[in-house]
Amino acid sequence: MPYRLASLKNWRTKLSAIGLTIACMSGAMGCGAGKLDGPTRFDLSGTATYETQPIPFGTIMIAPDTKQNNNGPMGVADIRDGHYQMRKGMGHIGGPQVLTIYATDGTRPLSDSVDNTLFPPYEMRVTLPAKSSVLDIVVPRSGTPKQN
Repeated sequence: MPYRLASLKNWRTKLSAIGLTIACMSGAMGCGAGKLDGPTRFDLSGTATYETQPIPFGTIMIAPDTKQNNNGPMGVADIRDGHYQMRKGMGHIGGPQVLTIYATDGTRPLSDSVDNTLFPPYEMRVTLPAKSSVLDIVVPRSGTPKQN
């Protein structure tokens, strides 16, 4: 059953604003031949489930954990049918990261008053290797996230 929370009704607008911010930051940093300047980025993929069910649709924002002295660009991954993959050129930089997971039931709401989110934005902290890797994400109903 979708999670109902008034503050999440416009999460798509907020997510679009985040995407626009990332695009602007990428443009400001300078791009060449589709490759972002800056530190080497690494791919991340895996499964994404809520409790025991695949997450139908969503986005994962991956940001260096500044509380752990990790700084650099953000990464973005798209969730489709329980699997996620980093967007091309938007990989992570390795080290301590904060993952924020946004998920919906995959339907298109008929109006802004319909909330199809599965849960509020879910944040978890992980340490990723400085190489392409796989991380399976399990978002529990409550409590600390489990990693497979």
